[in-house]
Amino acid sequence: MTYAGGASIKDAKNLALANTKPLESYDTAAPVPVFALGSVGTTSILVTWSEKIYSADDGVVGAFASSNTIFGYQNATVTTDGATALGTAAATVDITGARGLMTLTAGATLTLDDITNDKIWVNTDLRVYDNANGTAPGNYRAAAPYATNTLAGYSGTITGYDLNIDDTIMPYVASATTLDVNGDGYVDYIRIVMNENVDDSSITGYALNAMGTANSKWILSGYTGELQFNFFTGSGAAAATKLGREAAFTAEEALFTDNGIDDTILYVKIVSPMDIAGTTGLGNSGYRATLSWATPTITDMKPTNLLDEVTSAKVAVDAIGPVIMKAETKSTRVLQVTFSEDVDATTLDVGDFGWLVSNAGQTPEDQKSYANFTQTIDEISAGVVQLTVSPGAAWDASTLGKISLTNTVADLALNAAGTAAAANNGR
Repeated sequence: MTYAGGASIKDAKNLALANTKPLESYDTAAPVPVFALGSVGTTSILVTWSEKIYSADDGVVGAFASSNTIFGYQNATVTTDGATALGTAAATVDITGARGLMTLTAGATLTLDDITNDKIWVNTDLRVYDNANGTAPGNYRAAAPYATNTLAGYSGTITGYDLNIDDTIMPYVASATTLDVNGDGYVDYIRIVMNENVDDSSITGYALNAMGTANSKWILSGYTGELQFNFFTGSGAAAATKLGREAAFTAEEALFTDNGIDDTILYVKIVSPMDIAGTTGLGNSGYRATLSWATPTITDMKPTNLLDEVTSAKVAVDAIGPVIMKAETKSTRVLQVTFSEDVDATTLDVGDFGWLVSNAGQTPEDQKSYANFTQTIDEISAGVVQLTVSPGAAWDASTLGKISLTNTVADLALNAAGTAAAANNGR
């Protein structure tokens, strides 16, 4: 540190401080735990320190192998206890950022009472180090007379290094994905993944094991029809999923096996999917909804934390593969296939198309591999593929047929044909 001089620093006799030669400065402040962050439904407790911390006096090691003896959990006994102690996992520290961020693992899933009433403590007799002189390679101690700073001794009962576990993080949409549950080429659901557990009962229209309206709060671009939340329980305790399965069956609605109560997953149903325009005029599996909200009533398990619309993902990821919507002969040698969306032409191959043909009155049907006779395969417009066979393989004008498709053909997002949704339909 140096002082360049000037009239701004004076003594009692109004004499200005003179220029100084460079002086060494030292870090004599011990690291201090500042904040502990936990979320309902998780086991992670993120502790923010005043600076980077280390488990050894070397400015390198950031893992505390004996975490249960250095850090502890102070439980306030309540009727809805989740965690009562830390788990066996070692405490880990991110020493790559500007500050020390330490992750502790609770011995059980945190409840709302845990993050409201419980605390973590630090036993600094076992040493938590900073890196007071880390600029000199290989020399991590401060120059004499100062040593690397450690916290003062602490027994786990002294106040000051007790940290209340709190949840101040607002819930937000971590990702949104399109689904085609019935495989008909139309997007009929948006799968929402939140960053943390949310309170289902905080959502407008909520009803357990039923459909709830989402129209007044959730908005999808290019669609003005009805939106509904699917609240049928498909994940969790056996008794709960049994009720969810039976209710979904009765209502003739989809049951999703990862859709639990007060978890991170939400499903939004597009009631009239054919209202959404597609690329080819048939189907719309390439639809990528942009999400927006109108004062949505959705909170995490600490009801003061409302949806963070700014951080939330705004554009749904296309996770649906192309679906054949129509196949028709244009002549006795040309077959035209229309998909539900644009396809990646580089994924087209004649071997991907299986043709089952029969002439009128012919029994049984004649299985014929037209891959052996196809001369050309072209995408003549977005999502429309034309196959032309050699003259010797031409079919009769009265030929009837079926066409099948392997999973090789993909859309522009490289979703293979046949990719729709991992749903267990309750019907």
